[in-house]
Amino acid sequence: MILKTEIELIKLVTNMKKPVISLLVSYLWAAMTPWTMPPSAMASSANNDSITAPVILELFTSEGCSSCPRADKLLSEIARENPTHVALLSEHVDYWNYLGWKDPNSAKVFTSRQTDYCRRLALKSIYTPQLVIAGVGQCVGSDKGEAVNLLHRAQLHPPRLLHVKAQKAHGLRIIEIEVEVPETVPSTSTLSIAITEDGVSSNVKGGENSGRVLAHDGVTRVFSSWEVEELKLADKKFRAKLSIPNDVRREHLSCVAFLQGSEMGRVTHSAKVAVSD
Repeated sequence: MILKTEIELIKLVTNMKKPVISLLVSYLWAAMTPWTMPPSAMASSANNDSITAPVILELFTSEGCSSCPRADKLLSEIARENPTHVALLSEHVDYWNYLGWKDPNSAKVFTSRQTDYCRRLALKSIYTPQLVIAGVGQCVGSDKGEAVNLLHRAQLHPPRLLHVKAQKAHGLRIIEIEVEVPETVPSTSTLSIAITEDGVSSNVKGGENSGRVLAHDGVTRVFSSWEVEELKLADKKFRAKLSIPNDVRREHLSCVAFLQGSEMGRVTHSAKVAVSD
């Protein structure tokens, strides 16, 4: 139903019951809210280290899915507008590759990760575009109102800041990474490290998006996970060397590291840093 005048809106709200009015107001507020962190989070960031740790946004997407470009655009917007408060991982699944277009950014590891979330979050099936926020909330990736609500909710339990360094090895397509693992982290937690690339574009020549040029940010080029109890630490620090694909532009890379509760639970610690030369 389309409301043509303010009078019609007033009449509609007047005839509603209070619970319905409350729900409508909440939805309209979320839909109109810009892609920014709550003012309280912004104000306290100067004297609270944990607030600078980014909320992890995992977007399960595919260039073969006609519903995904809208979600890709929305998540790029939130990442650009909140560069220090969110970390976007665009994880391209591979189960669309058999329907006319093989997504060059896709990998089976992301399909497996999404399947694990599906099981833990008690969903009926996997789908695209799906947005998982902080490891505990999920919604359709193009649903701006619900995504904003989940993002604000995640700020009620913000992650703590991880201390991370990421540097390119000279003359090699290797990223050297160092993560300081807090002593208080349970041994059942999982440490995940992702190398992401912004400003990726693709000329799609088949499938549902045939003929379109698609733009992506936060494309996850490398993703690795370790159980904390299996980490070999030196001075409380974990060090790893990750290889990046040949087609990756080294100047547009970031390293996202985060600790997650057992069985892909809530993200408890996180960090995002640019990969330095």
